[in-house]
Amino acid sequence: MLNDRRSHGLWERTAPPPPATENLRGNLVADVAIVGAGYTGLWTAYYLK
Repeated sequence: MLNDRRSHGLWERTAPPPPATENLRGNLVADVAIVGAGYTGLWTAYYLK
């Protein structure tokens, strides 16, 4: 299914490539780190703001 062209959305075929970014360096301190971009991460960030 993942190899079937019909299973991918138009946005995936037409979106520009993501910008290049650098790796994080050094020690970082954070109270909360939200990993992921799904609804759980979205609502977690929303309620923690």
